Amino acid sequence: MGMFSYNTPAAARTTLSRFATSTTADRSTTVDSGTEENATFIPGLDMLAKSSCIDMGGACYKSSPSQYRQSGRSASMRHKSRKTNVRRCKRVKTFGDGYTSLLDDVYNSQTKCILSKISDWSFDVFALEKASNGRALFNVILKLFQKHNLIEHFQLDVVKLMNFASMVEEGYQHNPYHNATHAADVTQAMHCYITQGKIAKHITPIETLISLVSAITHDLDHPGVNQQFLVKTSNPLAGLYENKAVLEKHHWRTAIAVLYETGLIDHLSDDVKSQIEMEMKSLILATDMTRQQDFLATLKTRIIEDSLDMSRYEDRHFILQIAMKCADISNPCREWTTCRLWSEKVCDEFFTQGDIERNLQLPISSLCDRYGNTVPAIQTGFIDFCVKPLFTEFEKYLFPSSMLSEQLTHLEINRDKWQVKKESKQATARPRHIDIPLPADDLPSDIPSPTVSEDGNIESNLICTDNIDIVKASSVSHLLDRRHSLPVLNILGTKNLLSRRQSFHDGPHTDSSGVTDSLDTCKLAGQLYQYNNNLVSSHDQISQLIENLIVHNTIRCSS
Repeated sequence: MGMFSYNTPAAARTTLSRFATSTTADRSTTVDSGTEENATFIPGLDMLAKSSCIDMGGACYKSSPSQYRQSGRSASMRHKSRKTNVRRCKRVKTFGDGYTSLLDDVYNSQTKCILSKISDWSFDVFALEKASNGRALFNVILKLFQKHNLIEHFQLDVVKLMNFASMVEEGYQHNPYHNATHAADVTQAMHCYITQGKIAKHITPIETLISLVSAITHDLDHPGVNQQFLVKTSNPLAGLYENKAVLEKHHWRTAIAVLYETGLIDHLSDDVKSQIEMEMKSLILATDMTRQQDFLATLKTRIIEDSLDMSRYEDRHFILQIAMKCADISNPCREWTTCRLWSEKVCDEFFTQGDIERNLQLPISSLCDRYGNTVPAIQTGFIDFCVKPLFTEFEKYLFPSSMLSEQLTHLEINRDKWQVKKESKQATARPRHIDIPLPADDLPSDIPSPTVSEDGNIESNLICTDNIDIVKASSVSHLLDRRHSLPVLNILGTKNLLSRRQSFHDGPHTDSSGVTDSLDTCKLAGQLYQYNNNLVSSHDQISQLIENLIVHNTIRCSS
């Protein structure tokens, strides 16, 4: 798990561990500056608060979220120098839960106010993201583990829980949509569902733990592209999981790795750990959209037959799968401002993938063509075919549920607004920062005019005005302020892409350095895709194609 980095000061860990594992009869804490009766001295607690307030979303943090992530977790947890050797102490009174006051202290006043509404559907995760300096997921994890009494019930180490929350947060890449903020949003939605009457009456503590951890990690290390892209580009993940539920299996395995690396559940029995692993796998794999219709059909049938019995484990788990699916696609059911922001983010991610596919001359995935789709068109279709049918059936099962009724009301309002935008043609199909191709009349005069090939067809190609370098992700992560699971193409840094053609009547291209590049690299990428579709599995053939794509570590995308 080298992609994660998080260090906790030894003194802080010692203090927290001693505090969390205290066996005092009364284990809850509140700071008391007056009376000394029945008070417990916790040496170093003041130092801990100072050394970790940045990492915990405290008000003392003054940098932007991007600067924070770039600087690393360890920098925010360093010991502050002390002028004297005297260790200051804080007076802590114990009443019931040894961790309550400690966790409350990690929130600033604004964060506390927002988190107080975590059980409301009007909860604003973007406001929390801003108030906590980019640490919405971290704060949601601590709040919900405390709210559901999971720390005390499973005797979880608070230090390990904080470590787990930070590692998961760091494990999410900085994608437009599939990021840590999305995970916080889905986790809050899952919390809302499992507290609904029919579910809350029967769900067990271990199922609550599994449901929340699955929601927290359901998109962990998402690369920002879909499964189809991974298969088309022969990504190692696609081969590892045999082109089936590639992303979901990767999220699950990464989540389990984080659980064991942090040691959060090490003290539980092997049977319980095995149950956590298997049920997490089932819940995370349920988010695979290719299984949407199967789940919907089963839910409809079970409701009609009235055969769902929450006292049975199998039925409870099925409903939790439905809840997970609803939580994952719940943003169209939020208030309009939040719904619109999420919609723009997911389409931005789709269109970015389409741009990469276009430059590689690969078939553009569905919904990823910024020139053939608009945000309103995508959202109305998504609501009609995916969101509304599932939420309608889920509301029937949970009836009466004021929260589900509220969600369906928001869904109808948002759908109508998207429809108006779609019909009025005021929507944009692309983010503003993306340059569009120049109209034909405005093209520079020195661009060669199209020529006709031997078969009489006009060929059209995209010519990149910059080189596209394939480099190791680690060498550019600090520049792009994110980690990458995929080879990094500097497509995002290229100049305008002009839709044009160019024939090489004068022979191979020679660049300024004298390196001759006679490779049709875009067509080679297409050939690689064709080989993959034809199930050509020869390692030598594919390796040769990849080697041909690299000339002095540089690919020039040419026609």
